[in-house]
Amino acid sequence: MDLLAQPLDDLRSQVVDVLRAAVSNRVFERGTERELARQITAIAEIVRFVEALLIDATGEAMRRSEHLVRDERMTSHLGCRDVTELLQTLTRLEPRSAARLQRAATAVRRAVSPTTGEALDAPFPSVRAAMVDGVVGTDGILAITGPLQQTAPRVSADARREAADLVVAEARGEGPDAAPPACAELLRIHAQTWALALDQDGAEPRERIAERKRSVVLGVATAGGVPIRGTLLPEVAAQLQTIFDAQLFPAVAFDDPITAADAPLIVRDERTRPQKSTPTISSPARASPTRRAAISLSARWSPATSPARVRSSASSPAQTVASSRSAPRSACSTGTSVAPSPFATAAASSPAAACPPAGARSTMSPSMPEAARHTPTTASCWAHAARGTARRAAACGVAVGMLVPPPLPRPHRLAAGHEQRGARG
Repeated sequence: MDLLAQPLDDLRSQVVDVLRAAVSNRVFERGTERELARQITAIAEIVRFVEALLIDATGEAMRRSEHLVRDERMTSHLGCRDVTELLQTLTRLEPRSAARLQRAATAVRRAVSPTTGEALDAPFPSVRAAMVDGVVGTDGILAITGPLQQTAPRVSADARREAADLVVAEARGEGPDAAPPACAELLRIHAQTWALALDQDGAEPRERIAERKRSVVLGVATAGGVPIRGTLLPEVAAQLQTIFDAQLFPAVAFDDPITAADAPLIVRDERTRPQKSTPTISSPARASPTRRAAISLSARWSPATSPARVRSSASSPAQTVASSRSAPRSACSTGTSVAPSPFATAAASSPAAACPPAGARSTMSPSMPEAARHTPTTASCWAHAARGTARRAAACGVAVGMLVPPPLPRPHRLAAGHEQRGARG
């Protein structure tokens, strides 16, 4: 016997009548601002009650799908792979919304005793009570329980429950500062604050867990290519992002046969960002030995230990190649007189000061200590290697680990400077 069929049908019919009346009579447009605010508050409260029903039903579906025998699970009876697919089919939600419902149900679901069948307490009883009272919905439940559940291996369950009780008091408007009921974002901030207070040494174990879980997996080759998936450390992901930015910074121009021959070439690239990043990964495999050596040297840099960022100042590949070809090579070999920069003076004893890569500059202040000025040139090295300037790549590879001075002056400026010095005698 379905105990909720008739009440749910009555509720659905009432909601349909209210919705159709509101749309046909345009009640939201005809009401004042105070009336509209009161209507939104009432509708949101009804939504929270409905979410409480949906979360409780999701928790029961999860419990019935945890049977050890696969054929005895609810998901198997209804022809679904897991609870997420079951919720997608029944609620028409996307996978992320279905996963959010399951996380909320895990935090407030009451366990059932296997011997007596009695309902036990939920992991966070105060949060469940607030859900039943319509105080918090799915967002509020996840905002309170999410940060506290991350401390579960290191913080006792009683301490987590007490912290959740204090945050729920803020959600009800019963906090120590007598503030009005807090929204989900403020509840998350309160919960994160309590999580940091209870688990002050939680960052280091998380780093070790991240190091153990890092992986890169190549999938099965298909007609469309080979899929790749995995997990990278934050500093490795930042390094890869820096390489992508250095490779994709120049604009790419394609010739349009419809455009007239004497018309200027329009910069047009209809590729997506992932499509542009793919050649960046495959370019080391096609690189020459000299370029691969420079790339491998530049890949040793870790952004976590870098006190500053080095970025390429080239606006296009043609301009970069032209400036590198037009710069006098005697400045690197014979020591042509060039106005020294503050960075070059600080790193005069390094090979990088003798022949800096063109088109690279640093945002570091010259007043920084010398020990903190050793900034690698990953972005510039990769840009030079990818653009085919093997000598520049090799020079940049030698200079890895040192600060890069500003670009060399233009040739005409050097010539003008020599003429002025000659006129002065």
